[in-house]
Amino acid sequence: MDQVAIIREKIDIVSLISEFITLKKAGRNFKANCPFHNEKSPSFVVSPERQIWHCFGCQKGGDALSFLMEYEHIEFPEALRILGKKVGVEIKEVFGSPTFSQKEKIFQINKQAAKFYNYILTKHIIGKKALNYLIQKTDYLCDKQSYLLYLYILVQKKKIHCLLEFFLKNQLRFHVDSLMETLFFL
Repeated sequence: MDQVAIIREKIDIVSLISEFITLKKAGRNFKANCPFHNEKSPSFVVSPERQIWHCFGCQKGGDALSFLMEYEHIEFPEALRILGKKVGVEIKEVFGSPTFSQKEKIFQINKQAAKFYNYILTKHIIGKKALNYLIQKTDYLCDKQSYLLYLYILVQKKKIHCLLEFFLKNQLRFHVDSLMETLFFL
């Protein structure tokens, strides 16, 4: 059984949704006003037996994960981590797996790019000329400004292949694929 199935099995949907809205017992189910649209009479139903929720007004529905995603406006990996923490299931982080959101992938790519450009600017002979220029032309040298300026210069001069080579040499193929997808739109 995978982590998602374990979390879905362990979580109690009624107690989870009760943390966000007030539920009232209605036979075997629970009812409330839908948190996703305005209404006067309750059309939001939670079934503890089936561990699902459904709104007959806006036609939204799903399980505990989908409720948390919809209510908190978060992506699946973030909702999975939150619910995993609630039920005591540790989520294994594997880059490129569904437990990494698009935002996290982009963050990891940027982090690797920053390391690469930091190395080029501060330690490699190629970056010495750019570093000297930055020192001479600016009153201060902040690492973040250096990275951004150097990145901007390389991208403007279409030197992005240096970054791609760095990723490939360091066995970071997933970064290359994501970076290429991002650059396609630039």
